[in-house]
Amino acid sequence: MLGYRHGFHAGNFADVVKHSVLVMELGRFVLKDTPFLYFDTHGGRGIYDLNSEWAETGEAERGIKRLLSLSFSGDSSGIPDSCKFYLDIVKKTWGSGSVYPGSPLIASYFIREQDYGVISELHPKDFKALENLFRHSRNIHLHFKDGFERCRSLLPPRGNMPKRGLLLLDPSYELPEDYSLVQEAVKRNIKTWTAGTILLWYPLIERRAGLIENLKSGIADFAGKENVEWLVCELAVRKPGLTERDGHQTSLYGTGMIIVRPGWKTRDKLEELLPFYQKIFAEDDCSYFKIESSGSL
Repeated sequence: MLGYRHGFHAGNFADVVKHSVLVMELGRFVLKDTPFLYFDTHGGRGIYDLNSEWAETGEAERGIKRLLSLSFSGDSSGIPDSCKFYLDIVKKTWGSGSVYPGSPLIASYFIREQDYGVISELHPKDFKALENLFRHSRNIHLHFKDGFERCRSLLPPRGNMPKRGLLLLDPSYELPEDYSLVQEAVKRNIKTWTAGTILLWYPLIERRAGLIENLKSGIADFAGKENVEWLVCELAVRKPGLTERDGHQTSLYGTGMIIVRPGWKTRDKLEELLPFYQKIFAEDDCSYFKIESSGSL
């Protein structure tokens, strides 16, 4: 949806969780010399200035800035290793200007000469920013097209694309049909891209509770029938419902990720990471985290 701009939400707690999982999963792809494909259906701008007027919502203050303040304090003894790995990536762009990397830029730090990146973005201004960001990149390919359409057209990988890889789906969910579109995309790639790991981000919003439950159960049931491993993790930072923060109303009370074909240590890492993030980001006593997975994990 072209009315949505992620810049207003960049660096919030949901970004922290999503990008921590992305870093966690990409990290295992570079352990082998074999090339991999990174496919991002909704790339956004790729990089965000958290000192701009976009950051007036205060979401980054309660998200990445809160986490970084702990990291910069000098005591990192209680920070999980997977969080440190993520923060090392963030600090590459952070500098003194509070510049936060989006998923395309984060992935670019893992994409080697032999690897292949595909990033879709439909908003003209955000796509222009992506073009500027990756103007010197030879193996990151940008598409000014709908991400769901690109996903249908280009996956499973063909031609000179590597056969193993990672698909990230994180639409705005401004439109109710996004829930059915992502479910269809995940199911199709479970079936056809057998060497692909799939990361699907979704928001926890009270008025969308039915759509969210249908999304989770639909993917879990389908993956089970295909004998494919899956994992669902969620972090809620407050009670459900509409609330006001820093003069802005928000209905987002939590964040979730569905991971299809996760790494063999992914669940262990999340069981360490999510309690830590709950402690950092919780806004009331209703906060919680949970992890569910197929029986083999």
